[in-house]
Parts: sequence; structure tokens; C-alpha cells
Amino acid sequence: TMLRLIGWIIGDSFLRPATLFKSLAVLPKSAYLASILPAHGVSHLHAHFATHPATMALIISILSGLPFSFTVHAHDIFVDRSLLRRKVREATFIRSISRFNQFFLERLYPLDARAKIATVHVGIDPSYYGRQAPEATAAGRPTILAVAALKPYKGLVYLIRAASLLAAEGIDFRAEIIGAGPLEADLRAEIARCGAGDRVVLRGALPQDEVAAAIASCDLFVQPSIIAADGQMEGIPVALMEAMAARRPVIATPLSGVPELVEDRVSGLLVDPANSETLAAAMRELLGSPELRSRLGAAGRAKVEREFSIRETVETLGRLLDRHNPPLPLEELQPAAAAIPDARWGLRRLHRRADSRVLELIASTPAGPAEIIVKQHLSRRGESRPAAERAAGEYAMLRTLHGALHGKSHDGRMLDVPAPIAHDAGSATIVIERAHGTPMDAMIRRARRDRAASDTLAAAARAAGAWLRELQRSAPPREERHAIEDVLRRGERDARLAGLSRRKARNARRTMEALAGELFARGRIAVPHHGDFWPGNVFVDAQRVEVIDFEGFRFGLPAEDLAYFLVHARLYLAFRRPELIGIVEREFLSGYGGEVDERELRLARLGCALQLLARSRSGAPFLHQALRRAILRKELAR
Repeated sequence: TMLRLIGWIIGDSFLRPATLFKSLAVLPKSAYLASILPAHGVSHLHAHFATHPATMALIISILSGLPFSFTVHAHDIFVDRSLLRRKVREATFIRSISRFNQFFLERLYPLDARAKIATVHVGIDPSYYGRQAPEATAAGRPTILAVAALKPYKGLVYLIRAASLLAAEGIDFRAEIIGAGPLEADLRAEIARCGAGDRVVLRGALPQDEVAAAIASCDLFVQPSIIAADGQMEGIPVALMEAMAARRPVIATPLSGVPELVEDRVSGLLVDPANSETLAAAMRELLGSPELRSRLGAAGRAKVEREFSIRETVETLGRLLDRHNPPLPLEELQPAAAAIPDARWGLRRLHRRADSRVLELIASTPAGPAEIIVKQHLSRRGESRPAAERAAGEYAMLRTLHGALHGKSHDGRMLDVPAPIAHDAGSATIVIERAHGTPMDAMIRRARRDRAASDTLAAAARAAGAWLRELQRSAPPREERHAIEDVLRRGERDARLAGLSRRKARNARRTMEALAGELFARGRIAVPHHGDFWPGNVFVDAQRVEVIDFEGFRFGLPAEDLAYFLVHARLYLAFRRPELIGIVEREFLSGYGGEVDERELRLARLGCALQLLARSRSGAPFLHQALRRAILRKELAR
């Protein structure tokens, strides 16, 4: 199958070297995703853009059997149509952002595209651009605005020439172009050639809030798009939607899907593309007629609210996806729906594990979107506690810590857990807020690729240590010999399962027994113990640190969670950034700040290494398993 895929890619794109090389480059990643997505509960793929995203979706579909669909926008079907016919033929459906695109594909591939394409427009939030009512034109200089990438198909050179024609007539105005791109030098040269330097300004790229403010304060908005030499043209420009939502009168060209948004002399003016004279005439008319500007602006706002509101377009796309990828049964959402009534739900991710099902949901509520986690504990053979007991315990722990950590902080970051929302005892399900920030395992992976991310990782490790210290302070310590005995008992069990030679297993047990004997003689305390304190359960951002997954909570040795975090960090960094191991360990222990008994930490690290060696990793690639076991064996020998 892989050879046939390679042959198809080469045969369909050999005249487009860039497409050929990029398509071949995504093959390994596509094959990997095809091997894991079904196991993660994925039942349908949807790709945005008909180019490389849809290529990946098609390859994954062929290798895994998962159905796929994709969205077409503009350049992805107008410029390079290599590999496109097969994507159209194999997809379960195609979402087009304009009726123009739909008709274009249906004419190109009448048999393959028949009854497969649905038009669902791109949308915006009109309220973001309608917060302030536009004021009447000021007595000063009127402003003409364009917001666009500085690329050929945007036709900005014709705006500059039209502006110079109006300036020659003595009409007073200021034209601003917001955006960046490869034509900046050419456009500056055109401004100089036309002598329009006192009228036309290139403002460069700006943040979204500044763009919105510029749109709200302009007198008219211009989008002079053309068809570029390579065939590239607009889909339906989002900037036009934003201007119309702000009640600004707009001028555009009737290309591609633009007439679906702008109806000539109803919700804006449409002029011939690549014609600076007709563009200048339209600008002249609007600058001279406040009444026309007001009428077109009001009609444009109504058009966007009616057909291009993001709430409506997302709901339409959601129904289209649900038709081909049925949503979760209502009973799956019942605990969350009962806790947050009147919400509309969307599934972001589903994790299936041996002992739990975790749904990452997004809830649309009157107060705004909220990210929610629904975790159902499942019964399984050999479980330590029944599912209902684990769910109740985890929910109780979250409630306790949410209160106990309130007001705690470190280096300006709040220390917290995700807010608990609901507990359904009958289904052994808990509902919580999604943790804020980025999981630390993702931060470690980034630091392995990007050395500039090392400082961010170090700060996160320090914050994780501070959070763990506060966990251990959240309840009074206990005098318990059992904590040491538990570590020894688990170590002896895991040494039998770890696949070690008899000699190495015996040496590990003897070392642990010797360390435990020293600790017994001194007497030890037990403190609150997370039970799964690895970097993937620690979420960090600039404002907070939050930790998830408390079903293994108990009382244990202070060093157990420390060891679990440090051994996992070593697993991530030993072969890619070994110099970071010492930094992460130092910063983590610095944030922890408490006294650490080196014998206890060594005992806990040995126990952790044996536990991880004993865990089955049969689904991981062979090389990954071999490297992981080598690091853990080295940990035993330290």
C-alpha cells in the first residue's frame, strides 16, 4: 500500500517539485497517525485546505480505513490541483467556503464531486466589530482603509493608482493599507511613482485589536482583489466581513465568492478588477455621499449577521460533520449537561484507557465558551479499588485541594487544581474544568527541539516543585512505617516483572532493602502523595500551575512524588538534551524548597525505575522501548 501511495504522489505531482517533496515528507507522519488514531477513538478525519492537510487525511484514511473530509478555501484549488482529483473522489464530503468554489469543483470533477460538496461559509463574531456605533464623518480628512496581505492577488497596486487619481482631482482623503507581505517594496515604489506619498500609507501588520479599531474609524473600506498570474484569487475575504460587521461601506471586486457577501449597491459596491478608474469612481461616489455610506453600512452589517455569523456557520458545519461522524450518545454527556444546563456541547478529544474514559468537551454557554473534562472511571480486572470509589475519592481530593491551595502562589503563579464541577456516583463520573496552560511533557519536547525554550522549561520545573511542596503541606504528616514497607513491597513485585536478569533484580532489591533499613532506624513520616506526578499531569502557564489526575492519591514518603517527576524528566531528556537534566532537577528541587533525604530519594527513584520497567510498553516502537529501558537500567545502577 505504501508503495502504491508513493507511486500515486509521484505520478500526480512530478511537474510540481515543491508539492511532490512536501507530500512525500508527510508520509511518515501520516503512517504513524494511521497506526494510533483508531486506538484513540478517532472515527473521522477533517482537514482544512485541499493541499497537504487533505493529502495527510487521504493517506491516513487509506492506511487505517478511517473516513475523511476536507474544507476548500481558495489558493488550495485555484493554484495547484496536483493530487486533488483523488482527494475529491475518496472524501466522504467536502466543505466549500463559497458557492463559487462548489461550482468550480463540480465543473472540474463532475463525476467525483457529485452530491459531495456543501457550502458552509467562513464566519466572524459580528459583536466584536459592532461594539461602538460608527460616528458621522469627521470634518477632517476622510480615511480609506484596506486590510490585506501584500500579495499580487490582493490588487493593492490598483488602490494606490486610484488614490492618485482622486488626489489629482483635489479630493482630500488619507488611504491606509494594513498588512505585510512580499510586495511591500514594490508597493512603496508604486506610491512614490504615483506621487501619492502624502495620501497612501503602508502601516504594516498590526494586532487584531488595532485592526478592529482602524476598521471602526475608517470612512470606507476597499478590497480591490484581482486574479493573479498563477491563478490565485480570493475565497471570501474575512477582512470584508469584519468591515461590514462594523457598518463600514465597502468596495470590492466581483471575483470568486465575493458576490455572495457583497451585493452591488445593496450591501456595498462592486467594481471591475484591475481597473483603477472604476475603483476611483466608486471611492469618489462614497466619499461624496454620507447617506449612501450609511445605507450600505447598515445593509452590510445585516448581511453578516444573517449569513456570516460564526455561531451560525459553526453550527452548520457541526451538523454536517455529525451526519458523517455521529456525535456522542446523550448519556455520555449527561453528567456535564446536568451540571451545566442550557449549554451546547462539542467534543474536542476522547481518551480511552484501561481504567477510564476521558472526554475533552467545549461548552457554549450564555457566559461564553468553557472547556470541560468528563472523566468516567471504569472497572477492570485486578483493580485496587472499585471504579465508583476511585471517582468519589478523586472528586473529594479535588474539592479539598481547590480550597486548601486557594491563595497559594509561587513566583507570581497561582498554585491550584482544575475546579471540580460535578460528581455522578451512579456512573462513576466526575466533571471538572480543563486545566489551564501547557502540560510539561509538551514543554520538554519543545525544549528538545528549540534551545530558546530551555528557560521556560526551567521556570516551569521550579513551579512544579513549589506545587508539590504545597500538596505535601495540605494535610498533617503521619508517622508511618507502612510507607517504607509499601515502597519495598512494590519494588519486589516490579523487580520480578521488569525483565531484568536475576543478578540485576537481586542487586536492586538488596539496595532498596539496605536503604529502607537506614530509614527505618531513623523513623519516617508520610505526607499527601499524588501518585502519578509526572510532567504530563502538570500544566503551567504565566499565571498558574495546575495538576490533574488524583485517582492514585494516598499518603506516602515525601520523596516518592519527587522521584517520579525526576525519573520521567530524565527519560525525556537523556538522549536529546542531557545537559538539561541537571537544570530541570535543580530548578524542580529549588521550587520544592523542602529538606530532601538523599537515602529516601534514592529508594524512591529505584522503586520508580522498577515500576516503569515493569509496565508493558508493547504498543511503543521497538527503538523507543529499547532507549527507555536503557535509561531506566542506568537509573538502577546509579
